[in-house]
Amino acid sequence: MLIALDFDDVICTHTTERIRLAQESGFKLSTKQTHPSIMKEIMGKDVYLKLASQLYTVYTPQAEPTPGVADLLKFLKARHQLIIITARGEKEKPYALDWLKKHKMESYFDKLIFVAYQDKTPFLQEEKVEVFIENSWNNLAWLPQNIIKILYNPYQLPVPLTFPHFEAKNMVEIREVLSNL
Repeated sequence: MLIALDFDDVICTHTTERIRLAQESGFKLSTKQTHPSIMKEIMGKDVYLKLASQLYTVYTPQAEPTPGVADLLKFLKARHQLIIITARGEKEKPYALDWLKKHKMESYFDKLIFVAYQDKTPFLQEEKVEVFIENSWNNLAWLPQNIIKILYNPYQLPVPLTFPHFEAKNMVEIREVLSNL
């Protein structure tokens, strides 16, 4: 099976950096408020985008692996093909590649696709992805029915749309979902 994973907030987590950068901009955030959609609501889109440009470049080296992701990738790689499909563009690409090397995760992936803030759907279809693991419900809701959608939702945030998907709050739950497909 071909499984695609998003990079930011699925493979690596920026929670600590988001809280710190938000505080430097005058916003006090709880861990649960660090999801990009919530940050945009709290800070406004322009402030968030400025912060995000720092997160996905100079602050990427400080990002931590999502808890349990290394074990999940090792398990999946033994059974499936894995690719990363990320909205990062050329400017952010070297930071992601360096992060994967630093955390010894680059060998888990057969391909890395950087879509530069475009819709991921055509890339998922072109690659014939069967499962997509993503932290943004909005990026999953509009995907074709033939792609199995797994929403990584560690803070159990409400999903405002109804669409067929699995939901997991940690990497163990993602493994369980994939083991039962």
